[in-house]
Amino acid sequence: AVIRAVTNVEDVSSCIWYNEPETVGGTLERLEIIGGYYYGLKFETNWDWDNSVPFAKRRGVSNVIVRNCIIHDTGRDAIKLTPACKGIQILQCEIYNTGKGPGALLDFNAEGIDNVNAPDMLVKGCYIHDIATTGVYAKGGARNCRVEGNVIANCGEGGIYLGFYTDAEWFDTQSNPDYQESLDGLVLNNLIMNTGHAGIGLWGAKNAQIYHNTVINGAKAEMASLFLNTGDVWLSDTRSARPRNQGAKILNNIFIQASGQNQPICRIREHAGSKSNTLDYNAYFRSGTPPVFLNDSITWEDLSLSQWKTQNATDAHSLGADPKVDANGRLLGDSPCINSATAIALVTHDREGGLRDNRPDIGADEFGVVSGLSPVF
Repeated sequence: AVIRAVTNVEDVSSCIWYNEPETVGGTLERLEIIGGYYYGLKFETNWDWDNSVPFAKRRGVSNVIVRNCIIHDTGRDAIKLTPACKGIQILQCEIYNTGKGPGALLDFNAEGIDNVNAPDMLVKGCYIHDIATTGVYAKGGARNCRVEGNVIANCGEGGIYLGFYTDAEWFDTQSNPDYQESLDGLVLNNLIMNTGHAGIGLWGAKNAQIYHNTVINGAKAEMASLFLNTGDVWLSDTRSARPRNQGAKILNNIFIQASGQNQPICRIREHAGSKSNTLDYNAYFRSGTPPVFLNDSITWEDLSLSQWKTQNATDAHSLGADPKVDANGRLLGDSPCINSATAIALVTHDREGGLRDNRPDIGADEFGVVSGLSPVF
């Protein structure tokens, strides 16, 4: 079934709008959702209806499943999740061509999936491509969000971000007094290709887990393929909250840049890192010339991988050799990434559902494993 809305009438703000915040449950399945001045699909909240209501009692649409849908050519974001919209699952969907209406010209902000403080989101097995800005982000204190097994390609800005920039009014300062942009997020087994800004980015994230992703041609214009920054929440004319990234585990990922790319392959902005973060067992490669690394808290000079390991005290087991992947990010038979990852208990399968063994491979693909699942891409 096709549900279509215009993109040039602001009163037609969404193609499908869950406008009652107390709604719980239900499924959207096998729908083609097109248009909407702002959003293809929006889940509503009562977060800002009455500021005297305690945060814990505010509600948003919850536990809705969006499965096997195609969402495209939206005015701005394809899917918008607002604060307290809990447990939204977006499964095996294709999402593309955002930012196609006049609303995007007024405010160029047209994500594939835009989550502002909506906890327990799951995005799995989706193909998200040709996005005006960022493929998926979870920000504003979004907690326990999982982005797994997706293909994200051709984004004007970022691929997957845990955190970004959010206004103070959308945070739950009772459970999140430090204005962490993301808490306990998981980014696992994704293939990310061709992003203008960071392939994977963390902004003021706490306890982020970034495992077994493959990023090809991230940061073609700005930032870095892997980018860590502080949050920046304006609180008054004299005070802002700038949480750093804490407790991040960034393991078993591949980052590949094309010849001639000028951005670092990994960059940690000033005060954005922490000794509690772990980066290791990753593969970093740029065709033609070696990739460079930056930690602005240590030096403004470009670092080689060996200098990065020494000065940043990180990535001790990470590789600088060509990961040798095909056009779809799958490992070739002579890849140095085969059997070079560290085993992580919660990671049992690769992007296509193939079983990983006790000597797993770096990246989203486990070489030589054939699954019973149809690949996303």
